[in-house]
Amino acid sequence: MSLPILNVLENLGVPQVASEVILLNEPFDWTKTTALIEEIELKLSSEVDLGKRKKIVKVVTEALDNVCKHSSVYPHQQVSSFICYIDSEKLYISTRNLVPNDQIGDLILNVQKLNLSNQEELNLLYRNQLKHGKLNAEGDAGLGLIEIARKSTENIRFTVEYYDVMNAYFTFLITINIKSL
Repeated sequence: MSLPILNVLENLGVPQVASEVILLNEPFDWTKTTALIEEIELKLSSEVDLGKRKKIVKVVTEALDNVCKHSSVYPHQQVSSFICYIDSEKLYISTRNLVPNDQIGDLILNVQKLNLSNQEELNLLYRNQLKHGKLNAEGDAGLGLIEIARKSTENIRFTVEYYDVMNAYFTFLITINIKSL
């Protein structure tokens, strides 16, 4: 049995004083994600200027896109979630979804590689992927995680939790310092 998402986020470093901006549970579809993006932009309009909101929306869009494209499908169960918290300095964006166990190792390596890269290396990686990346069967060019790492102001934190013999929960925590963005 997996931990409730709020416990996972606390373990990843979301402070208890942070307040919830929005929460979405599966099913994730493009209609719901579009409405969610618009709602986040509206809720942040009084706290974050337009330029910073655009960067935040880019990260939110990529995070939701990852969940929509890369989740294992479990009908009639709410196994994916998106949650966003804010405090006086930071915005915390988290996604949680089931990922096939055979993809977990590569995902961990990709996140670790991005976390070890500086901004210049991330920008180079992004440009290189734009020029030379190949689309996979889902139409994914591999830019989403790179874009998230470029816009995040801290390393991407994550956890992996056993779900069953085929899948594991993968939870990301993306942190954006809204004061220095």
